Amino acid sequence: MLEARLPDSVRKTATVHLGEYAWRVPEVFAAIEASAALRLAVILGDPRLSLPQGMYEFSAPTADDEEEMRGDDESWPAFVERTADEATRALRRLLADRSWLEGEEFAPADPNQLEWVLYFMEES
Repeated sequence: MLEARLPDSVRKTATVHLGEYAWRVPEVFAAIEASAALRLAVILGDPRLSLPQGMYEFSAPTADDEEEMRGDDESWPAFVERTADEATRALRRLLADRSWLEGEEFAPADPNQLEWVLYFMEES
């Protein structure tokens, strides 16, 4: 798993559920920065909330599938930088405008309770 490349200080702040790593704010921003420093592209996944009865996953408008794809003539460093920037911007937008949580049964009053899944990719 690519998460093993992250510094211990970042990896230890994650929760792991079914093999997916997720971080709360502000640690998720540190994980995004660390992945870029390691030349790993990053995709922001859906947030989740740990509840006594189990894990609840929310469906958030995190990214467009087209944005997640590397352009034909996009260099790997440019792709890494772009994905880190897009993940950071999407996360900030979702934290500022929580309308996507309206009507959710388990929506937390404090969005910092959410854990944000990150997916990593390496150059192939």
